[in-house]
Formats: sequence, C-alpha cells, structure tokens
Amino acid sequence: MARSLGIHLRPDGFSYVLLDGSARKWSLLGRGEGGLDPDEADPAAALAASLEQGLKGAGLRRNDQVVLTLPSNDAVLRELSLPFSDRDKIHQVLKFEVESDLYHLDIDEVVCDYLELADDRATATLLVAAQPKSRIGVALEVAQEAGLDPPVLDLDLGALAVAVGTIPPDPEQPEALQASLYVDSFASLLLVHAPEGLRAARKIPLGWRELGRGLVEEAAAAAGEPETAALEVQTADEEAAAGGPAAPVEAEEPAEEAPRPLFGADAGLPLRLGLDEVLDRCPDEARASFLRRLSAEVRRGLAALGGPTVSRIHLLGADVPGLAEALQQRLGFPTARFEPAGEG
Repeated sequence: MARSLGIHLRPDGFSYVLLDGSARKWSLLGRGEGGLDPDEADPAAALAASLEQGLKGAGLRRNDQVVLTLPSNDAVLRELSLPFSDRDKIHQVLKFEVESDLYHLDIDEVVCDYLELADDRATATLLVAAQPKSRIGVALEVAQEAGLDPPVLDLDLGALAVAVGTIPPDPEQPEALQASLYVDSFASLLLVHAPEGLRAARKIPLGWRELGRGLVEEAAAAAGEPETAALEVQTADEEAAAGGPAAPVEAEEPAEEAPRPLFGADAGLPLRLGLDEVLDRCPDEARASFLRRLSAEVRRGLAALGGPTVSRIHLLGADVPGLAEALQQRLGFPTARFEPAGEG
C-alpha cells in the first residue's frame, strides 16, 4: 500500500506523521516532533538539521510520498465569490479577483490558492489564501537541506480542512454545523464545517506561546543587563601621577542582531520553552487573560458567519487547561477535546 509522510514546519520546530494506506483505510507507522536552537544565526539551516536528524529513525523509504505544510500565521485569508466553479477558470482569474483585497501586498510576491466553501449560494464561494513567496522559499530550502523533495506543499489550514472532514456529524443534530479550534504555538485556526464540507475558516493570532510572553521578560531580568562602567575623567595632575594619559578605551562593537524567527513569528515569544514548561510557569492571571482573549476571538469568528450557530466545538492541537470550560461558558456550546477513533 502507499505510504505518506506528512511534515508540518513551524517557527519553533516541526512535527511529522508517517501513514500507510489510503484516506479510507490507513495505519499509523510513526510520528514525532523536534525543535531548533533559537540562537542559531541561520534558523532555516537549524530547522533543516533538526528535521533531518528527527527523521533518521522514522523508517522512511525512497518512494514515500512527502507532503510539506507550513504555518498559516503569515498568510492572508479572504473570501471570494465567483460565478463559476471550474478549477482551471478559477486559477486564471484568482489573482486578479483577489488583488484589490491585498492592497498592502505586491500581488507578484505572493502565491494564491483556495478552498471551495460549502454553502447554499448559487455562486462559488472560495476561501483564498495568499502566502508570501519568501516564506514558501524558506520551507522548500528547509526540505531540500533535510534531503527531501516534496511534490506537495500546503498550508496547515488546508491540511486541517481535510482532517476535520473526517469528524463524524453530531449524533444529536446530524445536519448541524460544528466548529474545530486548532491551537498551535503562534496562532490558532477556527474552522466551521458541515457534513457537506468546510463552511468557513478564521485565523486567530493567538497561540499557546502567548502564555509565556511575560516569562521571556522575567528570564531577561533574572539574567541581568551587563553593567555599564562609570566614565572616569582624569585631571592633568592625576594623569601625571599615573605616569601619563590613560590609554584610550576601545569602544565595544555593537552586539549582533538576534536572528529573526521563521515564517514571520513574533520574536517576543519564548522559543526555548516547551508547552509543559510554559503551562507550569505561566501566572494564573496571564492564563486567565489568554483564555478570555481566545474565547472572544472565537466568539467573534463564529458571529461573522451571520447564519446558523454550531452545535459543538472540538478542540485540537495544544491542550491548554481551562480552554474548554472558558469557551463553553462564554459561548454556551458543548466544548471538548476531539479524540480520534484510531486507525482508519
């Protein structure tokens, strides 16, 4: 049977899963994840080295199908309606139609693709994603340096849209909409789906690393700033007593600028800390603030649908304690982590 390797690149590392089979029947062969040293001068090279090392024990074969996904936190999402649904025609006009919504970007410096949304309109409704070519270039560079040549490159949003399509309908309301909230390290994705397909998607610029923003400042304060020596001015008599003028003090070279995180991630968030450590050290008030902000963003995203409400919310990605309770209290919908049934 066919084997597929899915790799998700992130600003702080990667995760992968190796499957055998098809979408209908599959088995899990392996999975894993890894990080990178945020102090490396070349983060892309560091991520590639970490990925190559992490895949050594995965049992890959030369003919495995490789699918590479990169984060959506730097992508621009827009909804677009067209009077036709032919894919070739859509690709011919996609950039032209969406250019007016990307006024802050050079249309020639982005790659656009789309997902067709399932709704009751007579026209085709598309969710268009515009990703800077520079980010795509970094992802391909990482893959190449890790010894991979992926024929398929996607956003994690696209991969997640396929994944939520496997979530069974609500047994109590089979035709109802459901929502899935995927919490990643730098951003979260909210997807609303119906039995017939994806209805809407929103990107929320809040990931679990936001819980550690204050921890970065605490670490810097604990380390202490290097003390600046007081400037001493000697008089002529003091210079003579000291045997002549003091030797000039050489000016220190300016410190090298810290490398920027990959894929446009916020440099103020902690890259060194894992989820468990962030959760352990995060103050209660910071966690409460994060839960309030994320709940408000989810509420805003669902309200933008302007139609039927969802029957329940599934939580995916990072397991942040208290999130299910906060969402259920704020929105009134049953909310719980989604647990896959197992192998297909």
